[in-house]
This record gives sequence, C-alpha cells and structure tokens, in this order.
Amino acid sequence: MPEDARKRNDRQYAWQKENTDRINFTMPKGRKDQIKEAAEIAGVSATVWINQAIDAKFEDAGIVAPKDMMDLGTIKDLEAYARSAGKTSAEYVREAVREKMERQDADYQEDVERVDITSF
Repeated sequence: MPEDARKRNDRQYAWQKENTDRINFTMPKGRKDQIKEAAEIAGVSATVWINQAIDAKFEDAGIVAPKDMMDLGTIKDLEAYARSAGKTSAEYVREAVREKMERQDADYQEDVERVDITSF
C-alpha cells in the first residue's frame, strides 16, 4: 500500500476510534441486502439509514437520542444528497456554506438593528 494511503487510513481509523462507537450484531440472511437497498432508495448510506431507524425507535419509546450526530456520514452520502438536489458535491457544499453565511449575516444585521447605539 502506498505511504499516502496508509497515512490516510491511519488518520481515518484514529478519527473513527475517537468519534464513533461500534456494535456488531447478526441478522437473518438477506436482511443486509434489504437494508442496503432501502438506504439506496432513501439516498443515504446503510449506516445513516440504520441510525435513522434507531433514532425513530428511541423517539417512539420517549428516549431522547443525541441529535448532534446529524452527519453526512460518508462522501457517498454527500454525493447522494447533492444528486438529489441536482448538483455536484462541490456545488452542494458551496451552496450550503453560502446559505449558512447569509443566515448568519441576517441574524447579525437584526442584532445590530435591535441595539440602540445612542445609549452607549
């Protein structure tokens, strides 16, 4: 394996180890293919699809699941989201960043307008 790929894999493994938990479980034969197919139809990875199902189950049970995990998961997911919006991944990210900046600018402008500068 080329050195660059090894370094990248080591970096990815270190990030995963620090930021994710793993649980291995078994399921009836064929279920994995059903999950992958359902996830593809939904435009997300199998991991995201399973986590969404778990979140829904938590919600049904009245358990508050951490919502800070709203991640795209993988580049494959990003590409699926971009495709569903009719954009390339780069266009999709640029648009998301631009929209976020516009919202922040609007919020800042509202804050500035609310402050009575003459009182200082």
